[in-house]
Amino acid sequence: PHVGIDLDGVVGKVNRKGHEGSGACCNTAMASMAYVKAVRSGHTIHSPDPSDPLDAQQVFVDSALLAHAERLERAENPAVELPYALFDCQDELLGRIIAKCTEDIPTNTRIILLGGIIVNTPSGTPEYFLPRKFQILDSKGVLVEDILGELKEEGNKDPKALLMERKRLAAQKKVEAAKAERVKAEADRAKAGEIVIDMAATL
Repeated sequence: PHVGIDLDGVVGKVNRKGHEGSGACCNTAMASMAYVKAVRSGHTIHSPDPSDPLDAQQVFVDSALLAHAERLERAENPAVELPYALFDCQDELLGRIIAKCTEDIPTNTRIILLGGIIVNTPSGTPEYFLPRKFQILDSKGVLVEDILGELKEEGNKDPKALLMERKRLAAQKKVEAAKAERVKAEADRAKAGEIVIDMAATL
């Protein structure tokens, strides 16, 4: 799923190029949250026709999000909790898909799952990806290794410090290569000198 943060720091909205102010982001997610709230409170709300391909996504998200109605109600900021709930909906669906497909996956094949929340921001500002799952499964869908912690650790490193370290290592490599070349050249010269001495001795 994705979520917007506008120039005022409001979660669930984003400033779009060519538009004044900010608007909902993600529109489908916000509409589904309104649907869930209406259902929980007993109010009537328009529900798209599930047979219409244009509304199929909205119908599916409405239905899936209902299972997370209570956590949205309890949330201090439902707009912040919403993308997390939607990720869990998608994660559950993907799990069902994998379980259905394992019969056709060759033995010893590895399945890599990488998923998270995309954070959309106004034009001219960096966008972000919040990883929520990074796992290696076997061909039967059984967890082999959870590497989300490693990904987060890598992502939390200071990019500038990483670049400086890479430059330092590259420079160190050059110095070591030059030193090795110098040692080799000196060894070659010494060997050449020995040959000259040996030839002189034979004369």
